[in-house]
Amino acid sequence: MEDALAKKDPAATAEEIKNDLDAAKRQNAINEQNAKNAGIAKLDAKKAELDAAYKALNDEQKAKAKDKYEAATKAIDDAKNTVNSATKPSEIKDAVDGVKTSFDDANKAIEDAKGKRDISQNTYDDQSVLNKEKEDQKKRIQDSDLPDAEKQKAIDDINDAKKIGDPTAIANRALKAKKIEDAKKQIAALDHLNNAQKEAFKKIIEDTDASDHKNADGTTSDDIDDALANATATDTAMARLEKLKEIADKFAKGDKYKGLQEGNEQKKAFDDAATAAGAVLDKANGDPKDADQVNELYKDLLKAMQAIDDKVKGAGVSTDLLQAEVDNDSKLKPTPADPNDSTKPATPGDPLYTTASKEKKEAFDKALSDAEAALKKAKEDNENDKNLDSTPRTPEQEAKDQQAVDDALQKLENARKALDGVDTKPLQDEIDKDSNVKNSDRYTYSTTTEKKTAFDKALQDAKDLIDKLTGTKKAAAGEEDVTTKTQAEKQKLVDAALAKLKAAEEALDGKKPTPGSGSEAGYGVNDNAPTTVDKGELNVQIQGAESDSQPGNADNGNAGAGVNSGNAGNAANTNAANANANNANGASSAAVNAAVESNPAVKQADAQVSKAQAALDAALAEAKKVAADPNATQAQVDAAAQKLSAARKALAAAKAHAADVRAS
Repeated sequence: MEDALAKKDPAATAEEIKNDLDAAKRQNAINEQNAKNAGIAKLDAKKAELDAAYKALNDEQKAKAKDKYEAATKAIDDAKNTVNSATKPSEIKDAVDGVKTSFDDANKAIEDAKGKRDISQNTYDDQSVLNKEKEDQKKRIQDSDLPDAEKQKAIDDINDAKKIGDPTAIANRALKAKKIEDAKKQIAALDHLNNAQKEAFKKIIEDTDASDHKNADGTTSDDIDDALANATATDTAMARLEKLKEIADKFAKGDKYKGLQEGNEQKKAFDDAATAAGAVLDKANGDPKDADQVNELYKDLLKAMQAIDDKVKGAGVSTDLLQAEVDNDSKLKPTPADPNDSTKPATPGDPLYTTASKEKKEAFDKALSDAEAALKKAKEDNENDKNLDSTPRTPEQEAKDQQAVDDALQKLENARKALDGVDTKPLQDEIDKDSNVKNSDRYTYSTTTEKKTAFDKALQDAKDLIDKLTGTKKAAAGEEDVTTKTQAEKQKLVDAALAKLKAAEEALDGKKPTPGSGSEAGYGVNDNAPTTVDKGELNVQIQGAESDSQPGNADNGNAGAGVNSGNAGNAANTNAANANANNANGASSAAVNAAVESNPAVKQADAQVSKAQAALDAALAEAKKVAADPNATQAQVDAAAQKLSAARKALAAAKAHAADVRAS
């Protein structure tokens, strides 16, 4: 404006001055609306915080704090009315600041009612309590995804804290900073918002203290979450309005509209609605309207078109966000393999879901099922709109159908966020890695039996914990059910199991001995030990392994490999016989046999047999080498015998499994 007035040679035209004046007015309106939105958000956050604290009191405590609480809530409501009607920024600031006294009085009354001590004037509190708070808050920082430099700064500030409460406040501020930056990036990525809308939501997030409050459905959120939800809803509303505006632009070129005379009320209503829609859709100059206001513009525009032509249909219901949520959330649940499609194997699901409590899973399952139903109906309705003979939906009907989709989306998001499962992937990865350790020299030649036993126990405990968390293994009588623990408690169990397994694995210190050394890593030479080496068991295992490979004994031997392996071998024979009988009874057709052999499960089982056979061959070769070595120690002989015995058992089990697969 000042530039236009100061312009010389030539002087500013009246039109230039008017345009600058209009731009200044528009910017003032945007700034005013931003300030009002931010003020209302602050007051709503204070009200939510106060409500949550008051509702947490028992009846006796509420009676003590009632007067101050009601005075504060009335002050907040009055302040919101003042903000909405304010014409100057100072009026908004005064209204927000004006509730501080009554808000503080109400908070103090609530704290007094609970009988808590006032530490606001303390400069130094009980050291043990303060130290515990420091450690708890430092763990919060360490467990966060803050950059290392920011983590260290927050931890340094926590270490310097002198009062109880300060460490928590420092951690909250540090974690809030990351959340605010993430939220601002998410808002910036909402493509359908105009610049003023993005700026308004950004301002709300920047000015918030991110205090938590309870929602009507029992979930907890802060005003950052609320602002993001409102921004997303507004983005969806803007996307629908964009589509409807495209329909309106085409409509304005049609005969029905062109046939209307100037001054016609229906034509004027359409022109006004189309202009208002176009104004908010203007990225650079659009007003910061919220979702409800944008939806009203949508209704006005569709209603104006239908008043001229009752065959006009709207943009339909937006399902993109619900579709994306359903697609992502469906992957959280485990799925069986598709028997008719080999490209669709079974999926294990996500630990967030598989280790969640029964109640949270059931709530999620219902929300997902309801969302899928809502999505299906919305898509069918949208498809029906494409039918030229279908009856157009009114703006009210479309709004109702859109609300059903938005509600389903919100419930599904809340159910997902409420899942109390834990991250077991690092533990599962360690289990998968360590399951092969028993075949390693570090395990086989470990210096003490205790180290092997500790590793075996840690590995089994880790497997059992995951099975118990996922519900595939039930707690034994008198044993605590881990699925009833809180998310934090379950995560602590997982972290402890992982640390224990890693420590046990790292403690294994065996090394394959050098022939002729008379010792192996960790064993040393015992001068008092008998010089005679007993190779009897080793020779028995070698003979058994060779016997197993003879025709007719392929799955029969392992008598010396232990009772379990003998049973596995017998089971292999029995199952193989049953499989043969089933094939014979079904048909002596080569086609049947071919179908069985081409089955993916059969191929996989056969692959396991081949792998076990290769392991046995290697163990047998090594056993023969040790048996022939006159300098082999007793420890080397025993280790070779144990390894060969284990390989024979594994092969028998693999063959038994393969027979079972063929018979099924």
